[in-house]
Amino acid sequence: MKQIKTTKLLTGIILISTLTVCCIREDYGIEIFYTVFDNSTKYSIMMITYNDVELTRDTLFFEPSSKNQYLKSDLIYFNSKSDYVKILYGTKKQKIFQRFKENGNYFDSTTNSYYDPCKTASQIRNPFCTSYSFVDSYKTINEKEFHIFQTYTFTEEDYRNATPLVFGEVFVGSVWRCTEGAGLQEGLVYNELRFVSESQVEGWGQLEGEPEPELFFTATYSIDGETITITDDTESFTARLNEAFTGLVTNIEGQGECVFFKQ
Repeated sequence: MKQIKTTKLLTGIILISTLTVCCIREDYGIEIFYTVFDNSTKYSIMMITYNDVELTRDTLFFEPSSKNQYLKSDLIYFNSKSDYVKILYGTKKQKIFQRFKENGNYFDSTTNSYYDPCKTASQIRNPFCTSYSFVDSYKTINEKEFHIFQTYTFTEEDYRNATPLVFGEVFVGSVWRCTEGAGLQEGLVYNELRFVSESQVEGWGQLEGEPEPELFFTATYSIDGETITITDDTESFTARLNEAFTGLVTNIEGQGECVFFKQ
């Protein structure tokens, strides 16, 4: 009888020990974070992080229609010294995002309250804002380890919403010239569009036999996606990016196309 009691007692101790070990394993499991970049577009993508003095912290390259997995701890991309991330879609478009302090550290004087920029619509696709809806997070357990994956997907909509590189940061002050095409008026060597400010453009032309080009008009312009609308008083015309993203195509008053290339 005593032996039976001893056996039961030993069995109980072993069972409690086993349960305790299981709990300890689960409670003290190692969490390993992964970041997956899913390029679902047809363009190669380069993602560059840098700070205010343009010092590059990390550069990642993704082939079209590919997935790339990284240990989050190995990515300098998450380094707090990186202030900006530039996403380049081939040689066609780009999108630049800024790193913000999270947890409502920004003050809005109009509403007299603090807010978190990462929760605003304009930043919902910001790769620095890794805690919001574009991140698809899930867990798997591999023996003693918890594997946590965060996926950022580059979509066709991201590409459509990006800024054409042809406009770029140096668009203001740039000169675009058309030297041939049905839209080049007879007697002209070339037409030029000179973007003198963020809203003003000048139209110039070089007449045959004349030593200097002549100012034809001064107008305002606005950009919507890949189209520029140029308005002179009550008249307007558009210039749009060509298929190669290398020039601006106009067709003024049905005279024919004239392709302007950056000088």
